[in-house]
Amino acid sequence: MNIFDIAKNISQEKERLDISSLDKIYSQFMINRIMTCSPDLVFLANEISKIKEIDNQTHYDLWFNVVTKRKRYFKYHKEEKIDNSQIGNIQTYFGINKELAIEYFKLLGEEELNYINESFKHGKG
Repeated sequence: MNIFDIAKNISQEKERLDISSLDKIYSQFMINRIMTCSPDLVFLANEISKIKEIDNQTHYDLWFNVVTKRKRYFKYHKEEKIDNSQIGNIQTYFGINKELAIEYFKLLGEEELNYINESFKHGKG
């Protein structure tokens, strides 16, 4: 079982889980974050995230009892992996720092990235 299985249980299933056995997996922050992926739960997640110092089981019970059970698709945005060699090439090519090079990487198209990478392969960079 993983954190997404718990989120699915909260949003779709009628049987409660015993979270005490899942303490290593359960994260209040991650449950709140996953639930914000469903537009109808954004405001609820915001309010629940304001509640501090409750144990995991109480947090789970709150979500489980408040959410209307129906099928939801949680499209969780993962940070894309960045090739450090490409970032290094961008840094050198434009003469910029790493943070700015990461922003450039996100903005440049595949054609531009290929041009920059090729220029270093042929010793032009």
